[in-house]
Amino acid sequence: MTNGGFVCLKGDLGSGKTVFAKGFAAGLGVREKNIKSPTYTFIRQYRLKRGYLFHFDFYRIEEPDELMETDLRDIFSLKKKWVVIEWPERVAKLLPAERTDITMEYVNAKERLVTLKLAAALRPDIKKIWQKHKVPGNIRRHMKKVADVAEYIGERVNQRNPRQPVDIELLRESALLHDILKLIPKGDHAEAGARELKREGFPEHAAIIAKHGFNSLSASKKEKRPATWEEKILYYADKRVKHDAIASVKERLEDGRKRYFPDGKIPAGDGLVVKKLYKLEREICQAAKLKPEEISEKTLSGWKRKGTGLSPISRSLNFHSRRASFPSEDGPQR
Repeated sequence: MTNGGFVCLKGDLGSGKTVFAKGFAAGLGVREKNIKSPTYTFIRQYRLKRGYLFHFDFYRIEEPDELMETDLRDIFSLKKKWVVIEWPERVAKLLPAERTDITMEYVNAKERLVTLKLAAALRPDIKKIWQKHKVPGNIRRHMKKVADVAEYIGERVNQRNPRQPVDIELLRESALLHDILKLIPKGDHAEAGARELKREGFPEHAAIIAKHGFNSLSASKKEKRPATWEEKILYYADKRVKHDAIASVKERLEDGRKRYFPDGKIPAGDGLVVKKLYKLEREICQAAKLKPEEISEKTLSGWKRKGTGLSPISRSLNFHSRRASFPSEDGPQR
């Protein structure tokens, strides 16, 4: 990272992201007394001997609007710049593939668990994986629709519940891979797909995919049940797509019973799973401030036309009133 780069800091409040960012700035030569948190201004800019350092904190941003996106793209396109981003989940679609993701977890007052990931090396090539496993067109179309539903719900949750952000990029990629081994003759296709992705070097995606199987909600072992937002949303989104079209949970269940139990002999544990599924639907819709019927083809069509899908929301602090004075390639902007 000698000529610049991106560092995305993930973790809950108090996990140490800002402390790390300040240390990073000091390491680049910024005087400690000049290093300040950008929590209320969203951005801090520092002139370095060989470029610029931009420190962003998007905790108070729920969704970047068009003007803010333009500002960020201009900054991200500069040469010889270092960018450190706290709460990168808020601007996931704008992040470059070539970056370093650092996840920080609170252990105790003096200790943190830090996980470093070079994102460019760990992004799955969806089409390549589809081709490798000879995924047929109908299953690809199903996964694409599930990915759209999952991403829509995830963005709604992020806007309405920003303290527990959904990793949209990870969620969408997992949705596009969740049924890669759907046609295996024996065994659980969800667990089989997860094992394959783990072997290929994608453990985060594997962990999410492993828990989308129908019976996962009532698994005897707690660790096998959907627990994270990404796991819950993928599970639910899959149960809202019938073939390659959005359907209600009821319609999806009826279709599944006809296909998998044509003799009408429904497994004894089916009722418990259904009960938990409707409970999960209430939890997700409450977090996203949605009614189940609002997740429809018409809604997603409008969402796609708007780019990120949702209208810009009002903010108590307006980014545009604090637009950054960022440099041009020829020198600092006045």
